[in-house]
Amino acid sequence: MRFFEETAPYSFHKFIGDYLINKCLFFDAKSHLHKAERLLPDQEDPELYVLIAVANSHLENVLTSNQYARRALRIFQEKLYYSRIIECEIILASNYTFVNEYQQAKEQLERIESLIDHKFEKHSKVKINFHLSLINAMQNNYGEAIQLLKENLETDVNETELMHSRYLLAHTYYITDRFDEALELIETGRTLAQAHQLNYYLIKFKSLKLVIEKKSEDLVDFLNKSALPFFKVTGQAFDLRYYYQLLGYTLYNMKKYKRAAEVLMVADEQRRRFWNTI
Repeated sequence: MRFFEETAPYSFHKFIGDYLINKCLFFDAKSHLHKAERLLPDQEDPELYVLIAVANSHLENVLTSNQYARRALRIFQEKLYYSRIIECEIILASNYTFVNEYQQAKEQLERIESLIDHKFEKHSKVKINFHLSLINAMQNNYGEAIQLLKENLETDVNETELMHSRYLLAHTYYITDRFDEALELIETGRTLAQAHQLNYYLIKFKSLKLVIEKKSEDLVDFLNKSALPFFKVTGQAFDLRYYYQLLGYTLYNMKKYKRAAEVLMVADEQRRRFWNTI
C-alpha cells in the first residue's frame, strides 16, 4: 500500500476515498478525496467530483455536495456520458431531502426514473427507489415505502448496494408494528454486514433490535459506548442527531429526566448546527 501511495498518490487517495465511502466512513473519505484533488489542481476529473459530492451528501454538506455534483454533471454532459449524468442528477435530487424539500426531491427523482431503462440501469433504479422510499417514510406513506424497498431487495445487484434499503425496510416494519418481519430483516442484515465488515450497519441493526426488544438499559449502554462514538468519528450528521434523540427519549422513558434533557439539548444543537451551515 505504501508503494502505491508513493508511486501513484492521486490514484491512491482516490481509491482509498472510494473504498471508505463504501464502508460509510465519510469524514476520512472526504479527507483522502480532497488530497487527491490537491494533487492535480489543473485537471478536472468528474469521477473524483462525484465521489466528493457523495461524501459531502452523506455528511449533509449540501452546498458543497451540489457544487461538485454540478461540476461533474457539466463534464459528463459535454461527453454525453449518459449513466454518469444520471448519477449526478440523483445526487442533486436526493440532497433536497436534507433541507426538507421533499416534494422537490420526489419530482426530480421521478423525472430521472422516467428517463432511465430499468432493465439496464438497475443500480440507478435501486438508488432512486431508496430515496423515494425514504421520502415516503418521512411523510408517513409507509405502504409505498415498503413496496419500493421490497422491489429493491429483489433486484440483482451487489448485496452491499442494498444495505440502505434493507435497513430502512426493517425500520419501516418496526414503525408499522410488524416486529417479526423487522427482526428477520435485522438478522439477515447483521449477517451481511458482518461478512462485508460494515460497522455502520452492524451498529444500526443492533440499535434497532434493542429498540424492538425494549431492552432500555442495554440500548443506553450501546448508544453511549458504541453508536454515538462511532458517528462522531464518521460524521453522519443525520445519524448522530437521530441516536442522540433516541438516547434522550429512552432515558426519559426510564424516568432519568435530567440526563434525558441534557442529551436532547445536544441533539437540538446538532440540528441547529446543520441549519446554520447549509
